[in-house]
Amino acid sequence: ETSPIETKQNNHYLVEMLHRISQNEFFVDESSTCGVRITVLDFTKNEKQFKSGFGVGWARKIAMDYALERGAKVIACLDADTLVSTDYCGELERFRREKMDFATMDFTHQEAESSELQEAINCYEFWMKDHSRKMEETGTPFHYMALGSLIVVSDSMYAQVGGMKNRLAGEDFYFIQETIKILLSRAKTEDEFLSIVPRLNCQVYPEPRISERVLFGTGKSLASMNRGSKKVRFYLDSSYMQVRKFIEIFNEYNKKGLAIDFKMQVLSGFENRLEKSTIQFLAQDRFFENWEKMISNTKNNRLKNAVSFHCKFDGLKIIRMIHFIEK
Repeated sequence: ETSPIETKQNNHYLVEMLHRISQNEFFVDESSTCGVRITVLDFTKNEKQFKSGFGVGWARKIAMDYALERGAKVIACLDADTLVSTDYCGELERFRREKMDFATMDFTHQEAESSELQEAINCYEFWMKDHSRKMEETGTPFHYMALGSLIVVSDSMYAQVGGMKNRLAGEDFYFIQETIKILLSRAKTEDEFLSIVPRLNCQVYPEPRISERVLFGTGKSLASMNRGSKKVRFYLDSSYMQVRKFIEIFNEYNKKGLAIDFKMQVLSGFENRLEKSTIQFLAQDRFFENWEKMISNTKNNRLKNAVSFHCKFDGLKIIRMIHFIEK
């Protein structure tokens, strides 16, 4: 409701055009119809306009909840200006046929409208893919890129996660993170962890769009970079190495059946492979709170211990630790 009048007018125009497309108004005969059934959920009217505190997460939730209620078996997210490869719909059908619960895919941003913006989106996209690769090298299962247009989820998984959350930004990150935790709990071996989310053989092409509507994310970052007030922050290789060493140390203790001793060895500094700042973060974060209870509950089951560890040392925790180390 606080959007500029130009944005609201554009929204009304979009809704009108979608209604006309859904009625095949632009197609000459039956052989050239749209072929895709479109349902328009109109939230442009005064009583339905988003209030302060309702953002893109709420928009995704409205649409995804609607799809679930209407019996959709596959729920895929796209931003309005995202393009897809020709095999996109075929891969969604394969997702349904093979009874997947969650999947991701590759992406490449569309060409930008200016050389300055193109340079910014090239840098930002490189950072996203580089960060994902380096996270995977640490051994964490939370290495998948958080981009709303990559989300494909089954109806049952969507319900199990509890649906999309209303967040002003980052709703895709938190949704993907919770989904990965559920998939981890189903894993039969630790070897499955790094490839817990299958990849579809298709691509999406997001628009390199500047946006001030979200608190953070691609649009916000591009806006700052375009103004010259911000550059992409590449984390230090040494920070990723600390994450990797912490995971490796846990794996070593867990493999020996000594997961319960892991806490004492780390906090006491016996594991000198960890930097002092890493140990300080774990202590201040109270990472090991209830550690003994958590481990004893799994009866020293190596797989369950690993699942518990990674669900505690999740993607958000890792980013927070990296920020703490590099402050």
